[in-house]
Amino acid sequence: MIKITFGQIGLKSAQYVDFQEFIAPIIYTYRRESLLYDCTHKVQNIWAITLSQQKNHTMKTVTMMLALSLWLTSCGSNDGSNASADSSAQAASSESAGGNPDYDPKRGTGKFTDVVISPTLDKALAEKGKATSDVKCGSCHKLTDEKLVGPGWKGVTSRHTPAWILNFMTNTDEMINKDPVAQAQLEICLVRMPNQNLSDDEAKSLYEYMRQNDGVK
Repeated sequence: MIKITFGQIGLKSAQYVDFQEFIAPIIYTYRRESLLYDCTHKVQNIWAITLSQQKNHTMKTVTMMLALSLWLTSCGSNDGSNASADSSAQAASSESAGGNPDYDPKRGTGKFTDVVISPTLDKALAEKGKATSDVKCGSCHKLTDEKLVGPGWKGVTSRHTPAWILNFMTNTDEMINKDPVAQAQLEICLVRMPNQNLSDDEAKSLYEYMRQNDGVK
């Protein structure tokens, strides 16, 4: 143990003093102040880093928000253009269905226009039409005027032109969408006729079979 005199350190009342006991509070105070300085310094550094990160994060957030705003504005403009295009298309379709001069209600809409029909029946063609009808048509249409699922076929060749019937068989969906007679028939039957994907030859043979059913010889 190291001893020093009080005189050496300015004390008067005792001859010796324990050096460790004397210096311990001083060391403790020094260490506490040093630790406090270190902690304060570290906190300041952490705070500065945090502020820097927050600033960078804020800048990134602002940049992302601006980019998102520009993207939404662009999408809104495109949606508006698409909506206008769709509205124009719907308006054109409505005009066509509502009596547009370009639409001929006697012909309908499709590839067939002026169809030349022989006054006499083509029996071989009618037989082919019967075979097609048994496969694709007979489950929904009767040969009489009685409705089954769809309307009966009796008298159909006298009610409609050859072009209208052929277009309806080969362009079913568009005819139902545009033709007033087809739409009225849909309201009665309540079942939309499916597109049977008939070829032109199948459609012509079916028409000949309808003529035979209507009494053409």
